[in-house]
Amino acid sequence: PVSSGRDKDEIIRATKPVLAAKHLGSENILAPLVAEACLGTMSSTGKASFSVESVRVAKILGGDVTQSHVVHGFVALRGLETTLSAAKDAKVVVFSCGMEASATEAKGTVLMKNADDLKNYNKSEEKKMEEIIKGIADS
Repeated sequence: PVSSGRDKDEIIRATKPVLAAKHLGSENILAPLVAEACLGTMSSTGKASFSVESVRVAKILGGDVTQSHVVHGFVALRGLETTLSAAKDAKVVVFSCGMEASATEAKGTVLMKNADDLKNYNKSEEKKMEEIIKGIADS
């Protein structure tokens, strides 16, 4: 039986049989990682418990189980949406939603008489978005 629920060795001992049932042969590699992930999400006070929603598994193409490790934080598994692949002394921001110009709740009509009106309208939208991004970067 597990006495405290906060001892890594106890968690490893409790999770090995469960992992062996699904991943026979990998339980000795995975059990310490599972224990570390559980302890990393557990509150330091009160009853020893954690939410399974707080632990995620990310599979990296080309890797194998022996290369597994725990990442405390956030892992994003998606490709680049830019041609830029390297930067020096960069500021990085991660959004969990799309970023776009805000729309009004009421319908609006813009009268455009020629192509120049349309070009200038798009330029003003782009300028406003650049101002928003610059404000985020400067903060």
